[in-house]
Order: sequence, then C-alpha cells, then structure tokens
Amino acid sequence: MSQIATTPAANYRHEALFYSGEADFLARTAPFIEGAVENDEPVLVAISRTKIERLRALIGAMQDKVRFVDMAEVGSNPVRIIPVWREFVDEHAESGVRLRGIGEPIWAERSPEELVECERHEALLNLAFADASPLWLLCPYDVDSLNQSVVREAERNHPRTSPPPSTSHCLRLQLRRNAGPSARRAIWPISGGSSQRAHLASASARSAWPSWCCRRTRSPPTA
Repeated sequence: MSQIATTPAANYRHEALFYSGEADFLARTAPFIEGAVENDEPVLVAISRTKIERLRALIGAMQDKVRFVDMAEVGSNPVRIIPVWREFVDEHAESGVRLRGIGEPIWAERSPEELVECERHEALLNLAFADASPLWLLCPYDVDSLNQSVVREAERNHPRTSPPPSTSHCLRLQLRRNAGPSARRAIWPISGGSSQRAHLASASARSAWPSWCCRRTRSPPTA
C-alpha cells in the first residue's frame, strides 16, 4: 500500500477509470481522445500495444494527432513512467492549453513487486504535477481482471474515480463501429433505443464484437 499523500492540484485532474473488459475500455477512452483532438488539446496515450491498435482503428484519422506510447515498453520499469509525463507536460508548458493523457501502468500480469512500484508511481503523480500545466490524466483499471485490493489502492491514489458503467457504453461502442465516419463522433443515446438495438443485433453478425459485449450482461439484448 502506498503511503504518499494524494492531494489534488488545482490544474491537475488525476482520475481512475474503472472499466469492465476491453470493449468497455474502448467505449470510454475513444470519446476522451476525440474530445481532446476536437478541442486542439495535446493528448498522450500510454497503454498496451494491442489496445493502441484497437483505438487507432476506432478513432480513424484522428490518430495522427495523438501520441501513442507502448506502456509495456516504457513501464517495464515503473520509475520510467513519470519522466514520460514530465516530458509531455514540459513540451507544452508555454501553450497554456489543457493537456490530456491516458496511462494504464497496472494490469493483471504484473508481479507483486511491480504492483508496489506502480502504485507508488500513481501516488507520486499527485506530487509530481502539483505545479504543472492543466493536465487531465485518466488511468484505466480493468475491474474484471484485477484483484480488489489493487482497485481499492487505485481509489486511494486518485482524487477522482469513474466507476464501471452500465451495458449502454458497450452498445454505444458497437454502434460507433458500424456507423459512418461522420457519425462516429456522436454520443449515441441508448435508453429506449429499440431500433438501435435491432441495428446492433444485425450488425453483430458482421462484427468481431458480440452485441452483449459487457460481461455484466448475461444475455444478448432484445429488440
């Protein structure tokens, strides 16, 4: 357990994103990235190579305005992670614009020793950027694969948390994947959307993603 204080800075938003599986991860991180690009906010994404490729496919041409870093490489030694964020912040210090980042240093395959260092890293981030340019840093945690003790420690190390969503986020992801390019950036309403669910059920036959992609849902949606 980390013993470092986690006092949030005025310009720094350090948020834990608790997600449920890869489909949920994509459904909730893609809009975050798209929002940054649309607002001309520099964005750095440090996640696994597999997730990088999934996000690239989802956000399309926007990927050219996003800096991607393979966390398995940078985070092989957790003490190297903060310097990556520091370089990113310093690079844009004169711009005065808000910065965004996604960093996932913790995954289920981490050794106990690595977990201790990663949790220390998460706590130290709250001190390292106390005087930084405006930075919104989102740290995803897969609650389906991580031990509950890891999730609890993430809650302590992040001044803000975002809990796992309802199934609607996964439905939204499937709709986005099958929509035309001009519609992908829209936030699709899900509640009461029987026609959307019908479209989703049809589209799922052509897609690698099942229409009931969230694990919390035990059966496929009905029209």
